[in-house]
Order: sequence, then C-alpha cells, then structure tokens
Amino acid sequence: MAGLRDAFETYDVAQNADLTFWNLTDPLLLQALRTAKCAVFELPLDDLSNSRREAKVTGVWMAFIGSNAQPPQFSVQLEHTGDARVRLADAPATVLAVTQPSRLAPQQAVTTPGQEVLGGGATDCFWGRSPTARWRMVLEAEVEQRAGIDLSELLSAVGLAIAFKSIDGK
Repeated sequence: MAGLRDAFETYDVAQNADLTFWNLTDPLLLQALRTAKCAVFELPLDDLSNSRREAKVTGVWMAFIGSNAQPPQFSVQLEHTGDARVRLADAPATVLAVTQPSRLAPQQAVTTPGQEVLGGGATDCFWGRSPTARWRMVLEAEVEQRAGIDLSELLSAVGLAIAFKSIDGK
C-alpha cells in the first residue's frame, strides 16, 4: 500500500495548477438556456496549451452574464457527461476518454463575473476528469422561481472558469 501512495504523491507533486476561462456566447446555447433551461456545450482541447498533459479538474465557477437574480447567487446543475479529450503525458496523440457522467448538484452561479461566491468551486465530483469535455447545465424551475432569475434577452454569455492540474509536456 505504501508503494501505491508514494507513486500517487510523486505524480501529484509533478502536476502544475492552472486556470482557464471560457466565455460561452453561442446564440443557440443562450436560447436553449432561456427556453428549455438546459444547454449542452463542449470545451475543445485546443483551448488548452499543447503543453498541458493529463489535465484534471480541481474547481469550477460559473457566471450568467446579464441575468438578474435576487440574491445574485443561485444554483445550477452542472454535469460532466463523461465524453472528454485529453493529451497523455507519455503519448503524442490525443485520446478520447469516456467515463461515467458526473453530476454536481448544485453548482453555484452568479449574475456578474467576479461576484463573491460562497466557498470555492466544485472539486470532488469532477476530480480526475478533463476540463475539455462535453458539459451539460440545467437551471431547475424551482430555483429559477425562488431566486426570480431572469434569463431574458439581457443574458449575453455564460462565463466559466475551470481550475485544473496538469503535467507539463514539452
């Protein structure tokens, strides 16, 4: 057991912390949120530097830019569907990693980027999963009504920040 623990600690120390931001502005995605309260989106592997190998999520933060809610923090269901792309540390090719879907219930979102959130971003439920994946977000009707969330035409983007660890590949 000690050998396995030592191998994990060596692997973990070799990883670098990183943070990447996405501004999701696709009109079809925004319209799906406004009408169906559900949207699927994909974060491409090319959005990460080619030197980022074996990227694994450590935190997620969301902002519904242009929306209104009272209070300005509300919960959103966020799911990593299990379909992801990843660059391996010891292989030149990109691989498709397929795992069981992982759902976070709930993920806190805010109406304005930089607004204070309660606690840190999601960690355990996405641990070990690539950030460059297909994701699904759902705004539950009960949450929408309770917080008076308005996703009218003023909703201009969904800001997404994902913290991750990766191995530096040359």
